[in-house]
Formats: sequence, C-alpha cells, structure tokens
Amino acid sequence: MDENITKKGKFNKAKVFYELFAKLLKDENGNIKADALTAYGVRKDWKVYLNELLPKLLEEIECETYIGHPCVDVVGWSMPNRSVNDGWVNEYLWDLDVAIELEDDSEDWMNGVIKLCHLKCGLKVVISYSSDDDRDSDIDKLKITAANIQSLAYGGLTEDEDLLVILGNCSKNKYETQSDIGFKAYVYDDGKFKKLSSYYTTYHLLSGSVPSLD
Repeated sequence: MDENITKKGKFNKAKVFYELFAKLLKDENGNIKADALTAYGVRKDWKVYLNELLPKLLEEIECETYIGHPCVDVVGWSMPNRSVNDGWVNEYLWDLDVAIELEDDSEDWMNGVIKLCHLKCGLKVVISYSSDDDRDSDIDKLKITAANIQSLAYGGLTEDEDLLVILGNCSKNKYETQSDIGFKAYVYDDGKFKKLSSYYTTYHLLSGSVPSLD
C-alpha cells in the first residue's frame, strides 16, 4: 500500500480515502463532474459509476482491486513483503486493506456498516444516501448504528482500523450542483460516530486542504 495511507495518525486512512474520493469526483475547476451529478440521481447508475471510479482510487493507494468480492462490493488488497512459504504449497499471501460497501437504499446502509464490522481490514467504507435532507438527523441515525456495533458478539473495530461512512442527500429530483448532493463524511471513534472534518487540524482547515463535497 501507498505509504501515505499507512502512516500513523488519527483516522489517517479515512482522511486519505475521502480526499481521493473528492479529488476523483471533481473536474479541473473543482466542481463535481457533470456525469457524476447525472449518475447520482439514479441509484443504480450511481452504483455503476462508483464501481468504475473506486478502482482508480484504490490504484492511487497502490491496491489491487476486485469488484464483487464475496459479500463486499469493492475491495482493495496488496501483497505483503513477507513470506513463510517453503514451497510445499502455492503461495496465496495477501492483505485485505480496504473494503467498500455501496448501498443504494437510504434506509438500508446500516446493514453495510454491520457487514464490514465483521471483516478484518484497515479501512472499511460505506457510501450511501441519507434518508432525508435534514442532515442534522444523520448523527441520530449513526448513534443507533454505533449502538448496534457495540452489541455485536464478534464484530467490531480494533485501533488500527478506520470505519468511514459517506452519506449524500436523496430527496431531490435532479442533482446539478455539489450542494444538491451534500456529501458528509463520518468516522467511528470510541463507540460513536463523529464528523471526519473535526479530526483535521486548524492548519488543514485554513489551508483549504480539507475536501468539500457539500
């Protein structure tokens, strides 16, 4: 994997992913691309669009990509620089670095979160729609999701894993501007979800390096 995403730091993996996600969705003028806006308005088209975009993102962090990994929409994996094989069996040594769920049902994305909590990998990402455009309600829904994560018998997150949830608006008939989509990113930290932007430093905020997709 690319060294930028493996660096230690609070939600570094989530930050790198969201920054690249924002970069790949924008045109040279810093606006969300017209074809992305068109695809976003049709749930199935948006999922197809992301299935084409996400391998490019994973390539940027030096991951191999497999779409349709059992039970997961998109995964990024890499070959570690180590081996314990003495030749008695074919070598299948790989690390699952990123697992991404694309949920096109605004009321069903918690299922994707719980599914990924049962996987062991460095970065788990769910991209979906918020069930309404009152985005203050996102946190209420995420509180319920966090409570469900804590009640899992076998799933959960370790300190070296990031869980990122990216939600956009869903109630508009047409999506013509960035604000129409209104992406917001949340990370799971110490039993609750918080806005990813709150983990950027004042320097990052003032320098404009925090991606804005809303």
